[in-house]
Amino acid sequence: MIKSVWCLLLAIVVAGCKKIDVAVAEFDVRMEKMQYRANEPVKFLFEGNPDNISFFSGEAGSRYENRDRIIANGTPELNFTTYRRNENTGTQQNTMFLYASTDFSGKTDAASIAAANWVDLTDRATWSTGVDQTPSGTLDLREFISDKPVYFAFKYMGYAGSVQRVWNIKSFNIVNVLPGEPSSAIVNLDNAGWTKLSLSGAIEWTISTGNVYFFGPSSAATIGVANEDWLVSKPLFLNKVFPDRPKVLKNISSRMSEYQYTFTSPGTYQVTFLASNINTYEENKIVKSMTIEILP
Repeated sequence: MIKSVWCLLLAIVVAGCKKIDVAVAEFDVRMEKMQYRANEPVKFLFEGNPDNISFFSGEAGSRYENRDRIIANGTPELNFTTYRRNENTGTQQNTMFLYASTDFSGKTDAASIAAANWVDLTDRATWSTGVDQTPSGTLDLREFISDKPVYFAFKYMGYAGSVQRVWNIKSFNIVNVLPGEPSSAIVNLDNAGWTKLSLSGAIEWTISTGNVYFFGPSSAATIGVANEDWLVSKPLFLNKVFPDRPKVLKNISSRMSEYQYTFTSPGTYQVTFLASNINTYEENKIVKSMTIEILP
């Protein structure tokens, strides 16, 4: 009796573990005509009822061929804002610097900082002379595109013998600009992974959300000491992009027989629909592409 029960339970488990084949997706798309005008709704007629349908319009940011793309050589651009504050009444000049390196080891210590080749970007930017949120202008970073990561560093240099400056970095943004496509954000001030290193003096950089700053010494007891302090980013790849993503039209809980989409700009577009049936074990896909011309 017990043996029979165990056999029955085993049969149930085996049956439950048996792979269930996913149904073959059946799907097709047609249009009423192949030419439309800008701002005229385009009607796509569906045949079949797959579990899921998604749509790539062929416009920038929605291209099927870019669905897996994660790198593209565009024009990486850096911009940031600074504030050289005056509450310390410091008069020192040339106390803030910006560098980039493609051979820095990533180890934030004095020997590694000294061993790296740092390209001085300071004179390429506009810096605050007392006005808050001073924009740096746009720095072209194409020279640093390679298969190696690039590190960026701010260096504060306060000199002994007088009141030292106070500096705030209020924003820091790098984007990869691709012609005719949305820009891809590479990094901002809050996710740059800053690491600080003090090479001289007792004061160091302060990192907070939306702001990093260095408060130079102002008292008679502290202005006699020079301050050299680095703020180094995490490694960054400047050809990073985000994959193009489709618009999800339906899932298994709904049914769709047609879809309308409006193109606002004239041109020739490669439209792609991705249909699929899916279960726990596998996915069955159908890709349907067509070329559509949008007239002025």
